[in-house]
Amino acid sequence: MAGYVRKGFVLMVAAAAAALTLVTAGCEQAAIQANEQQLQAQQQQLDQLRKQIEALKAQQSYPSAPPPGTPGTCDYNVMHTATRRGGEAFSSGNMKRALGYYQDALTACPGNTRALLNVARTNEALGNREQAITYYRQAAASTTGDPRDVESARAALSRLSASR
Repeated sequence: MAGYVRKGFVLMVAAAAAALTLVTAGCEQAAIQANEQQLQAQQQQLDQLRKQIEALKAQQSYPSAPPPGTPGTCDYNVMHTATRRGGEAFSSGNMKRALGYYQDALTACPGNTRALLNVARTNEALGNREQAITYYRQAAASTTGDPRDVESARAALSRLSASR
């Protein structure tokens, strides 16, 4: 008889565990459904925000900025920063790095006499004579640059022409 009691007890425990599993599964399913509903609500909010952003963008009518290097445009902040960094690199003897910075300054302000002169001087220091002459000529032809820079470019052209 003790064996039957034991089997009955085991069956009761198994039934209780099965019932508990069903209840737990029901709770988990309810939690999953609640999460799915919350996710759908958040997705709707995101869609509404996207539409609002698109509407705001459509209301703004800012002209697009011209691409870098467009004649007549100049980003003075970029030019000044690049020129300063180029000067630091030039002073420390890192001519390749200086040339990169000076070319960035020239890209930020195409045709700028000081930027042209810096690129020319750095090319000359690197031994790129023909490149230096090209940039010196552009600087020397400037009608809007600092007259001292224009004169420096002309003097460099005379010096390079005399050394041929």
